[in-house]
Amino acid sequence: MLDLNLAGHAVYPVAEELVLRGVPFVFVTGYAAQDLSREYMERPKLSKPFRRWDLKRIMAATFAPKGELT
Repeated sequence: MLDLNLAGHAVYPVAEELVLRGVPFVFVTGYAAQDLSREYMERPKLSKPFRRWDLKRIMAATFAPKGELT
């Protein structure tokens, strides 16, 4: 899970490295979806504040083995 803004710095360099390594991730942010960089618009995003159910749902969808959704 990556917060889009960490102490005033965008987290895109970390996201880029995760993409290169094939590591799944979720953006967590209070920003609007259109505020994400175009290259990451299709990545999973959890809007703050979020509910426990929303967190559980997006984590299951993002980190479930391929073909297995809960």
